[in-house]
Amino acid sequence: NFMISRLLILSACVALVCGSQSHGSVFLVGGAEDDNNTEIYGGMITAAGGREAVVAVITAPGEDPCCDPDSSWVLYKQIFSSYAPKDIWWVPIDEDHIANNKNPEVAANLSKSTLFFFSGGDQDRVIDSFFVAPNHTDSPALAAIRARFESTEGTVIAGTSAGTACQTAKVMFMDGESYSALVNGSFPYNSTGEDNLLYNPLGGLGFFPLLIDTHFSERGRQGRLVRLLADTQHQPRGAATGFGVDQNTSLATASAANEYRIVGSGGVWWFNVSGAVVDSVTVEVSHPTPAPAGPGSHPPPTSRATTAAAAWTIRGVRASYATRGDTLGSDGRVRPASWKVPLHGRESRDTPRSSRDIFNSPYAPEAPTPREFTDVATSLLDSRSGTYAWGRTHERSPRYCVRMDRSAALGWSGSVAHGPRYISLQGLLVDIFPDDGQCQV
Repeated sequence: NFMISRLLILSACVALVCGSQSHGSVFLVGGAEDDNNTEIYGGMITAAGGREAVVAVITAPGEDPCCDPDSSWVLYKQIFSSYAPKDIWWVPIDEDHIANNKNPEVAANLSKSTLFFFSGGDQDRVIDSFFVAPNHTDSPALAAIRARFESTEGTVIAGTSAGTACQTAKVMFMDGESYSALVNGSFPYNSTGEDNLLYNPLGGLGFFPLLIDTHFSERGRQGRLVRLLADTQHQPRGAATGFGVDQNTSLATASAANEYRIVGSGGVWWFNVSGAVVDSVTVEVSHPTPAPAGPGSHPPPTSRATTAAAAWTIRGVRASYATRGDTLGSDGRVRPASWKVPLHGRESRDTPRSSRDIFNSPYAPEAPTPREFTDVATSLLDSRSGTYAWGRTHERSPRYCVRMDRSAALGWSGSVAHGPRYISLQGLLVDIFPDDGQCQV
């Protein structure tokens, strides 16, 4: 029956997950995972002890933490119950119950749990709920989770969407779109501005060592990750390296140090800006200006004026993209799944794709494929000719160009049981700069 099949799948996972498990592993999902994704949810339970797992569901990121029928707690209780763990309980800590982070009974229950699952929502709510302000120090509840994670074999920190973003030990993403990040830069979390790239300079909970972003390919967040890395790499909690996790996909601790397995239907991007060159160029920026009102006009007509402005550029960003079954290192090295083969000589395209909306603008009148950057990059490695692939932003004041260079890149592809074809790549070089007419789109 259904339950028996679930348990058989979990047993099959033991050799892959628990056999190589050391204390303190992570299982971080990019969001929007399928409720029936056994590979992800079953993997979490198996890594946390299987039928002996004690699941602590933390819904502090959400607006509906507990306990109506549509709440996050009810959803995840139902999902995890299907894998038959020893116990599942709701952690009663959120913005409306912050005092519970000092409750001895709550801390004692946390110290006995083996899987800590953080739901989606707003990562800032997690910070407010589990740290003691204003010093960003651990509350007794967070201290209990940290002690368990750092000392006990088989303890798992898991999360999805905001529940993943909050795990970083580096600066933490708060909000923002890629185009606005390129144009305006990044700002500490107490700043304002539509679509601005906001971050918490004090970082997240600290269970994942590098910067991490979510909903990555689907929302075109490559631009904002690159900008935040470049802007903050020399700050106390800045980083030159970051990961971006796609939806319905998880980054999970692997057997080797500083390596992560890719689980699920998407992939994980790796970017490094340590050798990149950041500069600015002068461009002409167009903006609306009110014109004198004509007879009977309402509202007044507008015209557009242009002014000179400095525009940010970066060249030489290193990138890798690992997909299902691969292992991705914190150094960007991809170890492809055993069922994947090198792409060279097996390409399926004559030339690579290009894109006129490389970062999936929310303002584009017609939504493109929601994975433009990723699809352009993988098409480059899957092409028989062409060194470069190009994309440009939908927004055009200024319009940004992305150039991808595969000169030193490697690629692999493969499929399982007649399923979809997965493409992985390593060593891509990315330049981002205002379009001066050379963008070949």
